[in-house]
Amino acid sequence: MKTHMNMATPGACSLLLALLTLFAVPTHAEVVITTATEHYPVDGLTPMEIAENLTLQSPIEQDGRTFQAHTRSDIRYEFTWTRRNDSCTMDKATVYLHIVYKYPRLAQTQDAKTLRWWQEHLDRLTEHELVHGEIALRAAQELDEAFNSLTDLHCATVRDVVKALGDAALQTLKERQRAYDALTDHGRNQQAYTSHRPD
Repeated sequence: MKTHMNMATPGACSLLLALLTLFAVPTHAEVVITTATEHYPVDGLTPMEIAENLTLQSPIEQDGRTFQAHTRSDIRYEFTWTRRNDSCTMDKATVYLHIVYKYPRLAQTQDAKTLRWWQEHLDRLTEHELVHGEIALRAAQELDEAFNSLTDLHCATVRDVVKALGDAALQTLKERQRAYDALTDHGRNQQAYTSHRPD
């Protein structure tokens, strides 16, 4: 999303444990995933000029702050169920996840030294944003698993149950994304996450 928290604090440790748990449990859920990448232009011929313009020219604003990169995710779902008397069982549920990454792109051609600096900077932005995508994917997989495990539902409340699960998944996703950004200070302290992440 966007790109310092002291890892010695209890709050930071709990955030880290919660985030790492997302990737510790294997999953067999199938989610239909699509991704896209968007760019916005940034002017500048030197690292200093580019760095200044990243703040001035970025269209990504949230909570009164400007960020250099962003990940947007959209989760939707479709489902059918089988009815037997007054009991319903989920027949099939499909969860769709669409992820859009947004990054800066240089508007001018630079010298080799500046390009090396730029690529390193862009790599750091990308590293942070890809984890946002992974968090969204995990949320979609968990929702898919929850849907496909539904059995013996009262047929009159199937839609309400499904909607409640969907709403809860979206709220959990939002909280996890915020926790990840708080832990890493939006990527400025990415090491707080990557140094403890399991292989």
